[in-house]
Amino acid sequence: MIGGVGADDPYYTTLLQPALEKSGVDTGSIEESVTAQTGSASIIVEEGSGENRILVVPGANHSGLMGDVDGIVRVTQRSEVVVLQGEIPRETTVGIPLSALRGTAVLIMNETEVVQMARSIAGLPVPGDVCVDDDQFDPADFAGKFHEMAGVEVVLITLGAKGVYFSTRAGKCGTVTGVKVAQVVDTTAAGDTFVGYFSTAVARFLATGKGLDEFEEVEQAVSVANAAAAMCVQRRGAMQSIPFAYDME
Repeated sequence: MIGGVGADDPYYTTLLQPALEKSGVDTGSIEESVTAQTGSASIIVEEGSGENRILVVPGANHSGLMGDVDGIVRVTQRSEVVVLQGEIPRETTVGIPLSALRGTAVLIMNETEVVQMARSIAGLPVPGDVCVDDDQFDPADFAGKFHEMAGVEVVLITLGAKGVYFSTRAGKCGTVTGVKVAQVVDTTAAGDTFVGYFSTAVARFLATGKGLDEFEEVEQAVSVANAAAAMCVQRRGAMQSIPFAYDME
């Protein structure tokens, strides 16, 4: 894991770092900043629906190593799979114009993000009246644009309770049906869970020596990741709600 915390944060050294390392996460690349405090995220969960809103104070994650692209590259050179998300500085992810997306291995977005990405970030032609709540929203059309114009190998669009649409440049596509749960308790970390499980599947596949253009197991990988996310939303909290692999057996 790459990130930044405040050097004087006792909670990181006594609580978060031990919890991460107990889970098998290498914390050697987490910088302890003397110029910025640890960031924070206040999560508000709606009763009944379990939907959440997050108020983020970025803190140390927006300085130091997280703003050092060369440092990121040095740390990740030995990695099979590198996961980047859009909540860190634009200069770290090299921005998100269409040129930066070109050749991306896997692009994961929810149904709101894919419209925003296509219209305002990637600059793809999207009718101004398309929104995710009407019949004009076609995930296959959006995925095709990212394949064709940005060369993205695998596009995943999460559709909430409706499931996940997947598409590959090789032509494999479809929708994995959403997993019904008895009660949604807290949606916090559901997306992180999905990305983590899918990334693990990608890493295991690439370890066989094959290229992502041969990833025929994409639907199975999406199904497992979707099931893990469904288990996550039935638990309270963030990191502690993410299921381990043995929970999925």
